[in-house]
Amino acid sequence: MANEFSAKYTNANVGQDAAHYDSELFLRLHDRMARLLPSSELAAALLVAILCAQSRGDTVVRLFQDIAKEKSEAEVRAIFIANLDYTTRGQETTTTLYRGVANSEVRQMTQQYFPEMSYYGRTTIFGFLVGSSPIFELKDTEILVAGSIAALGATRQARSHVKCSISVGNSVETVLAMIDTVKEVVAWNRRPLQGEIDVGQLAKELEQTMAEQ
Repeated sequence: MANEFSAKYTNANVGQDAAHYDSELFLRLHDRMARLLPSSELAAALLVAILCAQSRGDTVVRLFQDIAKEKSEAEVRAIFIANLDYTTRGQETTTTLYRGVANSEVRQMTQQYFPEMSYYGRTTIFGFLVGSSPIFELKDTEILVAGSIAALGATRQARSHVKCSISVGNSVETVLAMIDTVKEVVAWNRRPLQGEIDVGQLAKELEQTMAEQ
């Protein structure tokens, strides 16, 4: 029954030549990030975000099964929760994240010409999706965002979110490991990134921007 469901729904859009799930690879990547991030759960969430960005959501169940083998049902259920006032939280989150990115003209343009989109972004994206987690701190949520954007191949936006990740408290070492993890996943999936993401250089640019404020 489970195999029939997966074939009809979960794996319906996966090509026949798609890379097969590799337990050894993903457990190794999970263990590496779990040593640098605050929790095993955050490391798992990062890998899920990267896989979904690579259009490989079909592998997520296998990843969860591998990681949750030793967890109780209560421990697994505790991972999936949410709450909050999303408008206020969204404004606070946006201001905090983008303080060191130095591209305020993008938000100003959106607010002027697309006010509904700006409101949606502030409430739904930065208030609810990014700013509302009772499990992860903002720096943890932001590294998930950065990882998924990098895995999508949107390298310009990923560079901005690398700066955001560092500016809200992630170490350069952790962000570098996250980008290396993205590179390993996209190599496995045979969809390499277009353009380089130089974490060291971006950290220097962020430091300069913050010093000028």
